[in-house]
Amino acid sequence: MDGAAVVLLSETGDQVLWRLTDPTGRFSFPLSRAGTFRLRADRIGHASVHSDPVTVQGLETVTYRLEIPVQAIVLAGLTVSSGRRCKVRPGANEATAQVWEEARKALEATTQTTRGGFYRYLTRRFERELDARGRRVLKEESRFDRILTPTPWKSLPVDDLLSKGFVRADADGSVYYAPDADVLLSEEFLDTHCMRLAEGKDESEGLIGLAFEPVGERGITEISGTLWLDPSNGQLKWLDYGYEGLDVPGQDRLGGRVRFEGLPNGSWIVREWTIRMPLLAATRGERGGTRTELVGIKEQGGLIVRVSDVRGEVVVDSGTGVLDGVVMDSIGRAPAAGVVVDLDGSDQSVTDAEGRFSFPGLPAGNYGLSIPNQALNEVGLCNASGHWKEGTGQ
Repeated sequence: MDGAAVVLLSETGDQVLWRLTDPTGRFSFPLSRAGTFRLRADRIGHASVHSDPVTVQGLETVTYRLEIPVQAIVLAGLTVSSGRRCKVRPGANEATAQVWEEARKALEATTQTTRGGFYRYLTRRFERELDARGRRVLKEESRFDRILTPTPWKSLPVDDLLSKGFVRADADGSVYYAPDADVLLSEEFLDTHCMRLAEGKDESEGLIGLAFEPVGERGITEISGTLWLDPSNGQLKWLDYGYEGLDVPGQDRLGGRVRFEGLPNGSWIVREWTIRMPLLAATRGERGGTRTELVGIKEQGGLIVRVSDVRGEVVVDSGTGVLDGVVMDSIGRAPAAGVVVDLDGSDQSVTDAEGRFSFPGLPAGNYGLSIPNQALNEVGLCNASGHWKEGTGQ
């Protein structure tokens, strides 16, 4: 069966190796030592299967057959109650545990995909300034990482986050951190956060949520959030998260989202991520003194535009558009040839004899165009101004 994950476990149940099955359903674990092991087969939307103990002696090759149930697990029938208690490590037969098991499979596949270095990513990173309500974009800058990277996004180690917090002060203000799949899967995180089911509304309508929140008070800024899954197939869609114990106005507008995506071969990636941080100002009150006011929100994030394997073959490519334009001279009478046009400081195009330039392969979004001063002088242009254009997916 293609797209299943097989985990090699030690006698004590610790994970030793992780593999995806090939199109024929085969998998292989090269071992450096003899011993007794177990196998666990994971497929999202289906019950996990554990093998009997498998003993490997010396350099022998052992063949083992695992069978995954054809019948899918359906989460749609689970009851979501507002009064359901938030529990640390819910029991295996509880509804919360069933939803966590499906989320765990996707999170683990995401970590293994990152560790394995199976893919290279072309990403678009952006930074926006929003109004205090977080609804209107006041300013935006973006750039492309044209150098393909094997790890587009990663958080701090979990022990660092749980000891020092997800928000910390520095010389320039505060630094905000988000959790990745490794953090959510860690034993330390599962021991310090409880879970309960949540019902989707608005954008998450029709989804089933696995909400988590910190247990106890440890004197640090913590996170709470919800993992949203499709109840029809158990697939993880995205994580919404926010901060707990943060003493700033507008705390409910801060936090972010991490969007996951499963690929056809069973591997998983983080496709998009955002984080929102406050822009604060000190204002004088009517009776004297000062108070802190939320004057805006800073949003940072990224979107994976293209995924390629190690051989350079494209696995995923976003729907993209083309941004075309013409550069004219300062009085608008003749096209300017040979002018370098800069896109968000991350890509460049040179105008042809008719003054035309083109930037293909752009996902939908806002882009900034500018012409460097040196290029203006070389072609005799006296001024040029940056402006925003909309790239639309086609």
